[in-house]
Amino acid sequence: MSQCGVMVSLTALLASFYILHPAASAADPLSNENVTIDDSAINAIIEQPQQQQAPQIVPKLQDQLAKIAVSFTPGESKLANHKAIMCTVTNNTDHAVVVYGEKAVLVTPHADARAAGQAEIDTIGQPPTHGMRLIASSVGSVALAATTVGMYQTLKGKRKEHKPVLQRYEYDEERRINEAEAFGQRLLYPGESTTGKLYFAVGESLENAWFLCPVAYFHEEANKAVVRVQFKLPEAAR
Repeated sequence: MSQCGVMVSLTALLASFYILHPAASAADPLSNENVTIDDSAINAIIEQPQQQQAPQIVPKLQDQLAKIAVSFTPGESKLANHKAIMCTVTNNTDHAVVVYGEKAVLVTPHADARAAGQAEIDTIGQPPTHGMRLIASSVGSVALAATTVGMYQTLKGKRKEHKPVLQRYEYDEERRINEAEAFGQRLLYPGESTTGKLYFAVGESLENAWFLCPVAYFHEEANKAVVRVQFKLPEAAR
């Protein structure tokens, strides 16, 4: 067959193809218009399946009390008719715990004593504000000022200026110190330990008394319990 005949045959073949498939003549095989994208399939490839974490089960604090260690040492009592103890608490649980030291109770054979509150502790070293103590203090100050023609107050002020800074504020600074060392309410994270002072209005020996103190999880205040420890001093402190 000649070359011309081959060309005619190819042309006739293509013509018959387009007659049978008219849409193919208008379609561009490289056009993006004919490409369909399945978004769900792409998202399945791109997005990694999220593994759902099981909810963390927090054990009852009542069952964790053995992991909250409490120990005692004698403390210097600054509050009249009160005994002071230094209480050390260590949190060996796996969760943050709040210790309510201001709500602690000391149970003795003869009486139960609640820990002194902050209002009582703030009275330590407080200047008289009313009653006979205030009158006596005022009369004494006036008499000294009159007798020394103001020299006593002047010398007292000068002497105070040469004292350490923290002693110049007198009662106000003492109040801050007492508030800082009072146990109060403290937050302990796992593994942490803290020591604070507690005052109890008891006259008898504290040996073998029972110490009760409420505690709770920091993030679950409703999950609470009461630490019960028999009060014992170290051998060296007895």
